[in-house]
Amino acid sequence: GDKDGAITFIGALDIQTIDTNLADFDRRGNALKQTVTRDYFGDDGLTIIGSETQSITNDPFNIHDRTTRSVILNYEGKGDTKIFTDAQEISYLQYDRYGNSERQAIDTYSTADMAPDSLASHKAIENNYGAADDTITVLLSDGTTTSKSAIYARKKGNPLSSTVTEYTSKTESSDTLVSRTVSATSLFDYRGNAIDQQSDRFVANSSGELTLVTRTVMHNGNIDSRGDAHSQEITTSTTDITGANLEETDYQVITSRSFDARHNVLNQVISHYDEKAGELMDVQEVRYLGFHSSGTALYQAIVTYADEARTQIIEAKEVVNSAIDSSGNAGHVEITTYRRAEIADDASIEGDKDGAITFIGALDIQTI
Repeated sequence: GDKDGAITFIGALDIQTIDTNLADFDRRGNALKQTVTRDYFGDDGLTIIGSETQSITNDPFNIHDRTTRSVILNYEGKGDTKIFTDAQEISYLQYDRYGNSERQAIDTYSTADMAPDSLASHKAIENNYGAADDTITVLLSDGTTTSKSAIYARKKGNPLSSTVTEYTSKTESSDTLVSRTVSATSLFDYRGNAIDQQSDRFVANSSGELTLVTRTVMHNGNIDSRGDAHSQEITTSTTDITGANLEETDYQVITSRSFDARHNVLNQVISHYDEKAGELMDVQEVRYLGFHSSGTALYQAIVTYADEARTQIIEAKEVVNSAIDSSGNAGHVEITTYRRAEIADDASIEGDKDGAITFIGALDIQTI
């Protein structure tokens, strides 16, 4: 056979260190307390471009080794120099037998002691995996569709719909309501991955009534065996000031060339149009490095072109994010703009301008 010899690793992305005192394991080996530290490497696989630390405390685990509550203290950096960013209290209110969380609440605080007056956000999350007799539409490898039991997607951990409602208080009312996002999947692939999805975002108006703001329709294609979509079409429609009369305002075609082991995209090209089959607005070549636990990239290299052939550069910039909270918001952003950029060709990827980006001639640095 083949691939049965020594393994050689190439290109370190990050190091994750998990420290748990032996006294903090329960009888079945579940960690009640632990500290997780992550170091993120630059493009050379050697230089550390950022670090974060999480101190995690879990309530006792049930017979299925699932906790009902976790408290996570988030820090920028590590060791004695780490800086507190925020704290999260995650309550798992209902699991299914496959370990999926059907109902949960996430409370975010601005202080480590989670004082009530430091509550920044309260989110109520409901994931609907379907009733016992519900079915889903599945696209087969030959292009035809069939119906399967909703359990097919449930076993993959993919809900049929999700509702995330945010409040300013743990008291859920129209007075504390901030926003709601409702997402639904209408088509799955034969592995149970989502192909066609729609997400509606509502915000509370001055009367506390939810008003539709945007609708995002996404089509995922070329999904590999790991569940990563290498192509996406995203259509965004926006309402008027009354929350009615949706109108298409943006259409994106995204090709994601590579992902890391945690499904974060590392290399992609994004084409923006004013509408589907409409006029090309710009094309962006983007590279990402060092993903924070929230999913925000610590480093982005972005080259924006005016044409599909990617010959006329509009802008070339590096973006460095730090002081990132658990919601992915960066408290400190440095944007360096350059005169021009050159993109190498990666021989392992079909096409051109798909390799490393080299920036030339810094013009300015903007700090936010």
